[in-house]
Amino acid sequence: MQCEEGTEWLLELLMEVQLQQYFLRIRDDLNVTRLSHFDYVKNEDLEKIGMGRPGQRRLWEAVKRRKAMCKRNNFLTENGQKTS
Repeated sequence: MQCEEGTEWLLELLMEVQLQQYFLRIRDDLNVTRLSHFDYVKNEDLEKIGMGRPGQRRLWEAVKRRKAMCKRNNFLTENGQKTS
């Protein structure tokens, strides 16, 4: 799985935390098409698209996990190790 190939990663991320109903709003209203775009999203932005605080917390935790996974995979790839 590529970390940022298309926007499938975003749907997968949202499905992991049962927030898939926000996919179009996050992609289209907040213009998030790469994982790094979440660096510029604020809680107020998520509130504007109707996401409650518990959902925001789940989303931020999932984003943090995905970033760590991508960073790990990039490190392993750069060092010639196989990623699964």
